[in-house]
Amino acid sequence: MTYSADSIADCRIRDFVIAAFDQVFDTCHGTVLGGYSKPVIWTESNGIPTAFLAYSFDEDQRFLWIDLLFVRSDQRKLGIGSGLLRSILDSAAQMHAGTVACNVNSQNTVMKHVLETRGFRFEADEGPFLLASLRI
Repeated sequence: MTYSADSIADCRIRDFVIAAFDQVFDTCHGTVLGGYSKPVIWTESNGIPTAFLAYSFDEDQRFLWIDLLFVRSDQRKLGIGSGLLRSILDSAAQMHAGTVACNVNSQNTVMKHVLETRGFRFEADEGPFLLASLRI
């Protein structure tokens, strides 16, 4: 089941999100969420969070940015991340977003494949990252 909240800071999976940011961005240690009020969607299995997608939407620019799509390591390759991506793309269309974008590590072949199958295009960005974008 997929859930949503208007703010990571107020959602019941806050600790899971902080731990994920810490794991992905080694130096974060929860500080990134100090004033973080971005929306989040997530999945659970038996009441335990399995994945989340944090994002922001600029209504004036009609631009949706995916901050982080994270799936617990023991839940990967089960279609959970693809489901969250599908869900946010449906939401983006309902919000009349013109573009959806995110950064992806160039070595993350699984995520690159997931984005590519949804029609995202890639261009070089800073360091090992690629900018993935999709015009809706």
